[in-house]
Amino acid sequence: MPAFSSVPRNRQGAAKVEFLNSGKVLPTTLPFSEAVRVGDMLYLSGQIGIEPGTLKLVPGGIKEETKQAMSNIKTTLEAHGYKLAIS
Repeated sequence: MPAFSSVPRNRQGAAKVEFLNSGKVLPTTLPFSEAVRVGDMLYLSGQIGIEPGTLKLVPGGIKEETKQAMSNIKTTLEAHGYKLAIS
């Protein structure tokens, strides 16, 4: 992990914040981001089991929605240069 001093900063010294939406999970027309990058850290929250590119839950109930949510997290991470390893 990089040292704190290597985190990209703006003119006021605050860490650079990027709001990200690859369009691979969420429609790009929505007013929120699928991820937020602050320096070298990527934050994800609120992921649900939607069919990519839509706001429609996958059929099959909680089991299938959970599988899809994990798949959506993996897709989001990979779209922004990260990886998800499941053991």
